[in-house]
Amino acid sequence: MNCPEDCGDVCGDGVCAASESHCSCPDDCPHALYTDWETGGWEGWTASAVDNWYVSTDYIWNTSYHAHFSWSPRAYDYSYTLTSPVIDLEGCYAVDMVFQLAFSDFDGTGNNNLYIECTSNGVDWVSVSSFTGWNQSQGTHEPGEETSWLDPCSDSSTVKVRFRVTGDDSYGINYFAFDNVDIHRL
Repeated sequence: MNCPEDCGDVCGDGVCAASESHCSCPDDCPHALYTDWETGGWEGWTASAVDNWYVSTDYIWNTSYHAHFSWSPRAYDYSYTLTSPVIDLEGCYAVDMVFQLAFSDFDGTGNNNLYIECTSNGVDWVSVSSFTGWNQSQGTHEPGEETSWLDPCSDSSTVKVRFRVTGDDSYGINYFAFDNVDIHRL
């Protein structure tokens, strides 16, 4: 079906109507959530430790905006999060999140960790991927694509995902950076 504009509640019209979702009509709604931060704002995401998290256009991805966690202000025994808005995955049973990740170590003074977590009730968070023990011996994680499977939180209309960074001393890193977060069913 091809309509010059939204045909309403008709799946397959090429327009993602308010009554349609990614899980019920993936051809019209190709992403459950896609964030590239190109507006220069948080796009519905919330950050703890707002002084360490910011949207940036620095050298990592040239001119592309991205979410950035900085070592400054210095934090000890830290655990800070960047959390998505609510995502409707009801009816989706195999879901993944593809995203760009970069990490730069500074001096290797402490363990620096990244956890990808999801929740379907806003309270109980499940770790679905982790990058742990990063320090100078591992060096820099060059910008690249990563995938996390979100199946533990599938088939819910109240899903959230988050990036949780932890470590002994934030001075040991330069940054964690994230871009082009794409959540969709398989």
